[in-house]
Amino acid sequence: MLRLIPFVLAAVVIVSMTVIEGGISDRWSTSNHMLDAYVEHLGDAPNELGNWVGTDEVVDDRTQIIAGAKGYVSRDYVNEKEKAFVNLWLIAGHARDTSVHTPDVCYPSQGYQPEISPAKHVMTLGNGDEVEFWTAVFTRSDETGEHSVRVFWTWFRPEKDGGEVVWQAPGDKVKSARYAFGGAKTLMKLYFTAPTTSGEAPEDNVAIDFAELFLPELNKVLADAWPPTQEG
Repeated sequence: MLRLIPFVLAAVVIVSMTVIEGGISDRWSTSNHMLDAYVEHLGDAPNELGNWVGTDEVVDDRTQIIAGAKGYVSRDYVNEKEKAFVNLWLIAGHARDTSVHTPDVCYPSQGYQPEISPAKHVMTLGNGDEVEFWTAVFTRSDETGEHSVRVFWTWFRPEKDGGEVVWQAPGDKVKSARYAFGGAKTLMKLYFTAPTTSGEAPEDNVAIDFAELFLPELNKVLADAWPPTQEG
């Protein structure tokens, strides 16, 4: 009987830690009103901006599950005047999912090879707000030739009382997001992806030009999503 005590104690510890982890990660919860509110408003992200016109793309269920997307916008924006293209991928979900599955993991699984290691890039919006991104370049070859894209990605963790929308790329490693956002029950992740050429600096990529127009409008949408307005 005494020999069983260590195993019993170990089992108690494992169960206790599972319960604690489940509580932190919201695994046992069946409702998340904040997340629901943001999911409801994601589609309000502007579809037209200046010369940019967006077309929504349908994402299959498996991809949504892998990404942890409780809600998403996948949209191709085209600027016919400038002959430019930017893809938007915006999702809302729990941090245990949306803080991971970053482009440095996802793109190689789609046949893209990383050209450079992910690096930080900070841009300043017209109102002076700074936006932090991780960015990297990926290349894939097919029968039509070699194609390189630059991806910028970032996260927004809303506060319980609402407030300013701040996009962050925390830490000095891509994996830092997992620890920085911890058990956040609501976390948005945003990608801008656009073609690039050899030697092009991040700030010269068309995705940054698009982001300067798009982010202020998106931030307004997200700021209005939470807390919900009181009626009556």
